[in-house]
Amino acid sequence: LKYIDGIYVETSDKPLYVGGCNLREIFLYLDDHGFALMELEAATLDWGDAFFVNRRGSNQIEAEENILKEKMLQCSSYKEGCDVSCLIDGKFSFRDPFFSTLAKKEPWIKVTFDKPTPISEIIIFYKLYFEDLCYPIVVEIKTTNDDSYNQIFDQEVEHGYAQETLRIKWSGVVDEILIRPKYKYTNAIMLRQLIVK
Repeated sequence: LKYIDGIYVETSDKPLYVGGCNLREIFLYLDDHGFALMELEAATLDWGDAFFVNRRGSNQIEAEENILKEKMLQCSSYKEGCDVSCLIDGKFSFRDPFFSTLAKKEPWIKVTFDKPTPISEIIIFYKLYFEDLCYPIVVEIKTTNDDSYNQIFDQEVEHGYAQETLRIKWSGVVDEILIRPKYKYTNAIMLRQLIVK
């Protein structure tokens, strides 16, 4: 594995072939051997494709080190068993519990840092296979000198609707990050993982 820069693999919750592994086992094995999960797409609820990149590869891609801690996270609401801890637990299996707000008006997720914090990227893994529920979102930030939030990302403008993995490149120092649906009629946010680097 030390000679490989990237791995594109078919995955599922159950092994596709005799002697195979499920997505969780593949993720843990490759993570332990220096590979970061870069993209994850689902063709159905049970299986899909994943792309891993060697953190020590020739391109020097950094590890997916998440600076988020549970105490930094707040949300408008959450379903029982699907609180903000699900956003940063590192689980990517198709059927693992995923974060979801309740179906209420104008849901949101907020990250509040202890002090002004430099960031370079925000990575969002949506709840897999339910593309019709991947409502377009906007991401806003606030700094110490701001009285209000400033928008740094509009999914509908930059990527369109269905996108199971969003990588938002933005460099700067922030105090808060706010994730919310673009449209007020959207009544829930469902995400698999949230990573900030």
